[in-house]
Amino acid sequence: MTVAFGSDPARVDTLVQAAMAEIQRLRDEGPSAADVQKDQEIERRELDVALQQNGVWTGSILTSLQFGIDPRRIAHRRERIDLLTTENLRDTFRKYFPTNRRTVISLLPEAAADPGAGASPARQ
Repeated sequence: MTVAFGSDPARVDTLVQAAMAEIQRLRDEGPSAADVQKDQEIERRELDVALQQNGVWTGSILTSLQFGIDPRRIAHRRERIDLLTTENLRDTFRKYFPTNRRTVISLLPEAAADPGAGASPARQ
């Protein structure tokens, strides 16, 4: 699982702490019922649009075959969306976001180069 965001390098620590606090809240309480309902509706709308595109079908079939999943499950995605609950999402956060395993990677901008560094000596 991945949490990724862009930010000012000076804010990285603050944002990492906020993300970790939110993950802990989701591990402890799970999402609110209103959040689950809102996310289900978003998933349903995105699914309706996606299923009209050949690339989504091709990608889903290839993924199913790659992971040994029955491709007939693709047609039942809407039912699986309806099965989401606060409890099973909380359990998912507990399983896939263990408190004792994390890696934080920060990609920082390159430091400004010294204008004189690396310059060729003047030829005489």
